[in-house]
Amino acid sequence: MRKAHLLAIASTAAILAACGGGNDESPAPEPQVEESEKLSPAPTPMASDMEPADPVEAALASPSRPADQVELDEARKPGAIVALMDVGEGSRVVDLNGGTGYYAEILSPLVGPEGEVILHNDNFYGGFVRDRMDGRFDDEVGQNVDVIEVPLEELAGVVQGVDSMVYALAYHDMFVVREGETEPVADHEAALASIFEALKPGGTFVVIDHVAMPGDVTEAANTVHRIAPATVKAQVEAAGFSLMEVSDVLMTGEDDYSISVFDPSVRRKTDRFVFKFQKPAE
Repeated sequence: MRKAHLLAIASTAAILAACGGGNDESPAPEPQVEESEKLSPAPTPMASDMEPADPVEAALASPSRPADQVELDEARKPGAIVALMDVGEGSRVVDLNGGTGYYAEILSPLVGPEGEVILHNDNFYGGFVRDRMDGRFDDEVGQNVDVIEVPLEELAGVVQGVDSMVYALAYHDMFVVREGETEPVADHEAALASIFEALKPGGTFVVIDHVAMPGDVTEAANTVHRIAPATVKAQVEAAGFSLMEVSDVLMTGEDDYSISVFDPSVRRKTDRFVFKFQKPAE
């Protein structure tokens, strides 16, 4: 933009010079300017005078975020994910099976004091994080975060009318079969029906998970901890949602779908699909 402007100035100057080339008169002397009339350099703007930082960048840079969660940002690209959620001041959002609240903490300042972030875990996920949740959101930053533990199938019984939900890297866990049991930890059809009911009309549902090859859903969930994107799309659409957007922001090209996501060779480098669904507006 500036280059074009300079070229225009140079061109104008050349034209003016050409027009004055035959003028033998000496150039007029420069006007004398009193010292008091000279312009002072513009003051450097103070930080308080500058435009506020992007709210998502500011949330990611918050000093209250635990270091172990900040380390995940490079691989998870949360800014791109949050942008899909269409949240703002006053929004009510849910971090589904969010563990210790990676997304909940990022979303908290974005929805502001009039908004609400619900950090949800079912009893499967709750078993992994309960001992780490004491005081987790007791500071000023987390005043708008509510922590709940309830089965996914019962979510709509305690949550209603929310604007958006994010289900990050945990959708496949609905199909995990715990040792000594024969049924998965969740009934995915009932869970999706409850998620659908808990969202307001027009609400968004963002799903992120590790890519699996097409095949047996339960086997993939229990061995390589993945799920096929086509399976998720079909299941969520069957629950009444419409697929609005697909993002490849988390596709790395460094993955092997035949091995566990916890294998050191692919850990935090897996291909992850990102789907943005929407509940139809009434």
